[in-house]
Amino acid sequence: MRPLRPFKQWVEDNFRLVKVYNRRNDLDRGIYVKQSADLGSIRERLGTGMTPIGPVRFADEIALVGYSVDQTSLERGAGTAVTLHWETLRQPTQDHKVVTYIRGADGKQWDGQQESLSGGSVPVTEWQPGRWLFQQTFVRVEGNVPSGEHLLTVGIYDARGRQLISPQADRSLDALESGELVLAHLQVQ
Repeated sequence: MRPLRPFKQWVEDNFRLVKVYNRRNDLDRGIYVKQSADLGSIRERLGTGMTPIGPVRFADEIALVGYSVDQTSLERGAGTAVTLHWETLRQPTQDHKVVTYIRGADGKQWDGQQESLSGGSVPVTEWQPGRWLFQQTFVRVEGNVPSGEHLLTVGIYDARGRQLISPQADRSLDALESGELVLAHLQVQ
């Protein structure tokens, strides 16, 4: 029903997107709650079981504050869900794109997803400081991926500058020169 503008506007006026499920080759799905809902409690429940991280800041606008990876040992043809917990630090200047990749030890990209952080809801450029969102995406190990250890990475893409934004953290984290943050080591069998 998203193409129906009046309905979409009514949803945005009365509800808040708290989690988006990015789906390959299909429309995203989302969980909305009433504007009057206890957002702190909802955030706590959605964050259960996640690994806290940082925050890791991107352009001092967006921070990654937690993540989870469903599986780190995968067979060819299988995949895993990756859930990211984002929060705005200040009102963003652009609609950031989130990229997730599976990379080999040599840096070769085997799979990747690029999704809007807003999940088709209120544009990120309208988010006020403190707004948060859980975003779930899916990466897949195709049949041509060699066995061994691979990296699962995430980054924020600056479409204007056509590059990844380098992550900034208060503690040492594994990051690639490209600006991707290493979330997990995947074992492909």
